Amino acid sequence: MPAPNEPGAPGHIPLDELLVLEARETGRVRQCGGTMDTKRGRAAATVARLLGCTASAGERVLERLEDGKLVLRVRLKTGSGLRNRSRLVVPAVAAAHGRTVADDVQEDRAQVPESEFSDPDVAARAGEAPETETGPQVSGVPVTDVAAVAEPDVAAALHTDHPHLVAPASSLALSDGFSGEGRGGSGDLPDRACLREDGGPLRGEQQEKSPSISSEPGRGPVGSGPVRVVDGVGQGRQQRGRVPLPPEDLRAVLAPVDLVWARLDRAAARRLVEAAARSELKRVEGFAGRTDAPQVLADRLVRRLDEQLRTGGPITDPVGWLLARGLPQRQQCGDARCDDRILLDTGRDCPRCEDRQADRRAQRHAVAAAVDAAMPDASEDERRTAADRQLHQDVTAQGWAREHEWEQVRARQAAAKAHRAEAAAAQPADNVPAAPVAPVAMPAPRPAPAAVPAAEPESADIDDQDLVLEDLTREQVLDWRNRAAADHQLVFDHIDRYGELSAQRLFTRAFVAQVQRLAGLGHLDLGFSTWGQA
Repeated sequence: MPAPNEPGAPGHIPLDELLVLEARETGRVRQCGGTMDTKRGRAAATVARLLGCTASAGERVLERLEDGKLVLRVRLKTGSGLRNRSRLVVPAVAAAHGRTVADDVQEDRAQVPESEFSDPDVAARAGEAPETETGPQVSGVPVTDVAAVAEPDVAAALHTDHPHLVAPASSLALSDGFSGEGRGGSGDLPDRACLREDGGPLRGEQQEKSPSISSEPGRGPVGSGPVRVVDGVGQGRQQRGRVPLPPEDLRAVLAPVDLVWARLDRAAARRLVEAAARSELKRVEGFAGRTDAPQVLADRLVRRLDEQLRTGGPITDPVGWLLARGLPQRQQCGDARCDDRILLDTGRDCPRCEDRQADRRAQRHAVAAAVDAAMPDASEDERRTAADRQLHQDVTAQGWAREHEWEQVRARQAAAKAHRAEAAAAQPADNVPAAPVAPVAMPAPRPAPAAVPAAEPESADIDDQDLVLEDLTREQVLDWRNRAAADHQLVFDHIDRYGELSAQRLFTRAFVAQVQRLAGLGHLDLGFSTWGQA
């Protein structure tokens, strides 16, 4: 075959001999690395490098060699399934060593490891650990004849294998399996690489750590949130990503749950949480004051988050957790200041909750003592089971007793309401004259002893007298209203005897309406109960 090299050039070796010298015992020719023209391929770039010409000229020479069946270009699948791994094989060399091209291809496929990543750049990983060889026979020259640089993914797919400095049995996870890692060379240019690899790090290598990658994992139940929190001077905490900081008036309140807030990636969810936090903050201000309210609410969030860590596990719904468990007050007794058995205004333990706990403890001790006395020869487990059963029966009986008492209260209220309705229906329809109302006779309230000391012996007779409503003094009217505020039954008794219009004139229309509304609620109002009713 005539030498494809330039004729007459002294010292040049024919191309076929160069290919034989560059080929292994399997017939595979070592290909040049680095980025090259994607239209030509790495095999054409290798031929161009050996000839010292452009990639287009090397492509034409390679086609002539293929037509003569002196070399073969074999394409194999990469780890990503693409046929971008090319092999330049000299069949004569393989036949001289008793090998065939099919054996080389089968061996190459058997050595491809399973991909550990789903990234398309897996095509750049090494298909095998090649043997360490001596340096190439010729020096490298530029192989591209176009100014444009190939696409990174395509160039990575065409990247060939290079020997590693580690042992062939080393794990793929230690060296990341990227081509170009661990190679020898002078300076920053590895062996058998083209000049384009001097421009920067090889694909898959990251010389500098990205500032946006967090070095600390998330904490507690919100560790899955993709946000890093760092301390900044003058601006509190700042999250990575698009989630903005809470408003200025809520930053101190939401500081314990900053990672939960960082997971609110939607503006509507943040507005909902902000509205709930402001509403709860305003409520706490009524007990603790404007200065201490943010800290009180923040302490509540700390308690709720600690409880979630101990019993609830990770927070799967940040918005629902903040609105339903984190922010709302949990009142354990009838005191409006109670929050998790802690008073909002003083921060001390709630006395009512302590009393209830003491009562329940005393009840348990009493039941346990009774069971121990009744079962002296029983084992500890039997006594404990009997005590639990007896305690359950006692609590159930107390609940039924309270329910029966409430039924009686509701029955009395219903009877009183029916009686008032009958009295109102018995009155004539035209009982509201346009002229001034005639004087209404009613018993006078008991006068104060200091104001009328001489009339004290006749006080019993004064209560039975019927006086005109207009003849009552201001002090007497105020005395009637104070007594009605303490006992609403006085208002109903006055309505039954003198009518609703007279009660409205004496006790005011708003007060009578309020008493009637409270009576229609159907439950016991402890705020206006007398000592006798209690």
